[in-house]
Amino acid sequence: MSKISESVNPFAQINYVPKSEELIDQAFRKASRVEVKIPKKVRRIIRIKRKEIKKLRVIEQFLDSRLTRIVKQIPSIDRVHPFYSELADILIGRDRFKKALGSIYGTRRVVKRLISNYILKIKRTNEVEEVIRSSRAAYGRLNSIIHRIEDNLNLMREARQKLRKLPSVDPKKLTIVIAGYPNVGKSSFVAHASTAKPEIAEYPFTTQDVKIGHNQRGLSIFQIVDTPGLLDRPLNERNPIELQAITALQYLAHVILYIVDPSETCGYPLKEQLSLYADLKELFRETPFIFIINKMDLVEKSKLDELRDTIKDECFETNALKGDGVNEAIERIIN
Repeated sequence: MSKISESVNPFAQINYVPKSEELIDQAFRKASRVEVKIPKKVRRIIRIKRKEIKKLRVIEQFLDSRLTRIVKQIPSIDRVHPFYSELADILIGRDRFKKALGSIYGTRRVVKRLISNYILKIKRTNEVEEVIRSSRAAYGRLNSIIHRIEDNLNLMREARQKLRKLPSVDPKKLTIVIAGYPNVGKSSFVAHASTAKPEIAEYPFTTQDVKIGHNQRGLSIFQIVDTPGLLDRPLNERNPIELQAITALQYLAHVILYIVDPSETCGYPLKEQLSLYADLKELFRETPFIFIINKMDLVEKSKLDELRDTIKDECFETNALKGDGVNEAIERIIN
């Protein structure tokens, strides 16, 4: 039997992104510690030139390494799973994200060209004062160049802060997305369908937390996701960001499990619950639905029979609070 593995948010491993001032300070500090072993008999101008050239090359290597590391550690928004790509677009903006990374990475070439030019100047002069002037000018220009990407570095820090908080789900696993109005029993269903207490993760488009449960039946590993605040009210009440977030779920859900409470003890009329069901079926046309009639112990048999006749999708009756009927629904999804 294979082991249930941890799901990984592709942005979760983004490390600290330094400020421009930190990059410059670290680069210049490294350069200040440069030592060049040159025989004393070598002329002073040669010794100074070699040392200044080495300092500039140390700065170039450091900045090239750090800027490359910043860019390479951040997953491409076009190469991650569409679920995460859509969410990153909402939170940061696809174009802003890509332009910022391009600017940071492109600054390496600007630095390299600048330092090459100043090294050439230093090599061509035989005046100590001119060597010192060229070095200082190079440091000033480098300082200006790195500070120009401060806004882009800030955006990467913002991306790190926001994207690391996205829920960790594995798009390759069978994924069951739970939908339905508040208080219909979604959380209880997730709790009973999971092998352990469901993980709680922040979701950027709702005031509540997303619950992610994991389980394994035989060789089948699956995850079950409850997204309160996203799939619990009519689509015409949504703003564009919420709609885009819901669209992202299209890339994740292999099946949507819609839960209703016909007893209406949830506080919402059954008519409204069925209306939301119709809305979601229209939006997720390519995704199979399973209809769950929860709190069956609180509803008369005649009302249950009438509801079953109304629904065209496969139905299961549950008492999610006690776990009754939950395993049967999960087994059906897997099989």
